[in-house]
Amino acid sequence: MKNFTIFTAYVLVIFAGLWHHEMWRDELQAWNLVLHTVNLIDVFSNTRYEGHPVLWFYVIWPLAQLTSSPVAIQGINLIMAAVTAYLIVFKSPFRDFEKILILSGYYFLYEYSVISRNYMIGVMLLLLIASLWHKKDAALVLSGVLILLLFQTNAFMAAIAAAISLVLLLRLSRQGKLETSQSKAFMCIITAGAALFVFTTRTPHDSSYASTWHVTFDPGRCSAVLGNVFKGLFPLSDFTRNFWEGYHLIQNNHFHAIAGILLCAIVYFLFRKSVYSSVFIVAAFGFIMGLMYLKIIGQPRHYGHFSMALLFAYWIGYDQVPVYAKRFLWVIFSVQMVQGVFAYTVDLQYPFSNGKEVAEYINQRYDPKVQVAGAYNNLSTTVAGYLGRDIYLLNDKRFSNYVIWKQKFWNPDLFFISDSVLLKRFLTMVNTKKSNLLLMEKGAGQSLLTKMKEGQSFILLQNRMFYRVTCLKIFRGAIVSDEDYLLVTVTPP
Repeated sequence: MKNFTIFTAYVLVIFAGLWHHEMWRDELQAWNLVLHTVNLIDVFSNTRYEGHPVLWFYVIWPLAQLTSSPVAIQGINLIMAAVTAYLIVFKSPFRDFEKILILSGYYFLYEYSVISRNYMIGVMLLLLIASLWHKKDAALVLSGVLILLLFQTNAFMAAIAAAISLVLLLRLSRQGKLETSQSKAFMCIITAGAALFVFTTRTPHDSSYASTWHVTFDPGRCSAVLGNVFKGLFPLSDFTRNFWEGYHLIQNNHFHAIAGILLCAIVYFLFRKSVYSSVFIVAAFGFIMGLMYLKIIGQPRHYGHFSMALLFAYWIGYDQVPVYAKRFLWVIFSVQMVQGVFAYTVDLQYPFSNGKEVAEYINQRYDPKVQVAGAYNNLSTTVAGYLGRDIYLLNDKRFSNYVIWKQKFWNPDLFFISDSVLLKRFLTMVNTKKSNLLLMEKGAGQSLLTKMKEGQSFILLQNRMFYRVTCLKIFRGAIVSDEDYLLVTVTPP
């Protein structure tokens, strides 16, 4: 009965969180992409600039054939969160209070459950593998299939998948079973998973997002990566409305790095009595840190994979973890619970993004055929997704509802464009005698347009013609600060 209560309460809390959560651009980028994808074969070609494995896109693509509402991906994320909670509550070796601490933690209560991206699917698969860990050899091939899928969730879970593969091979070797038919099938499957990951994440030569490999020694980068270990296990924000923007409570990079080194040593010490947990945690932390150093330093949502690796190691070696070690892990889980409860309640109080409100404002007051343009592609994705149609992206000079991460459309020259150029492009694509709307990020840079007040207007001379530029509405107060917006219209004077 206790387990059922914990499970039901968690699912209801996540349902409420998703219901109140306004999705932001990264959530809607994936959805908008699959809406433009005709068939499963095109999923890969249309996502080749994303730099992500393709499993998440394949999971949400069928939904895009049934509905254009982005709420569909929140439904999928809720199901995956529920499956994950089921595994923790009913299949894990954890005590009841541990289950509550884990499910109330930042990553399970908020970051991977309320925000619908390709993270919860990875956590679900990870814990499915954990639930099979102590099964007999019959589960080996199934574990291989799950690892193959785990490789296809995101790059950081792929690093964890590689660590799991290494430990399972070690276990087979210690048991003298490397030559069995099941072991050979397992090795073929995980090799295919790793190869598929490399194939699906390799972006075209003109990709412009996270396309650089860092192969030279950089002490500052090493320090940042070590600091990510600390921030991933103790994800304490600055406890403000904009907590999600990556500001840690302790603003000292040297402290982060030193704490990260100590935590790596402590975590290994905690699991040292379990061969497989200790080897896994060293491999997983090492692979994640290597990925961060070589490719992308990451954000708090990425740092969370250190915590997911810690949880997996704790699960598979639970009976061999001494009481004092468990108490230290309870401290980590408790700190994460504090941040989780804070983040969840702030999301209930404030809009995560104002994109949904902007779209509702437009739909309620304007004809569906109103001419809409967005100043910048990445900042317009959210509004376009909730509108359910393409808008004109002024820096791209194309109609779309998603970003293409290629040099032509995503480069420093397109990040900040002058008011005169933006308005010139806007006037080129709209008929000012009809309703038109220009979407701008509120407060960006020193732009006159983004500094306008609601109801304010000015006269613009463009191509020997006078136009009145009016700020219709301002949308502010979002948790993601660069998804505060203002709407502008241009009419004859």
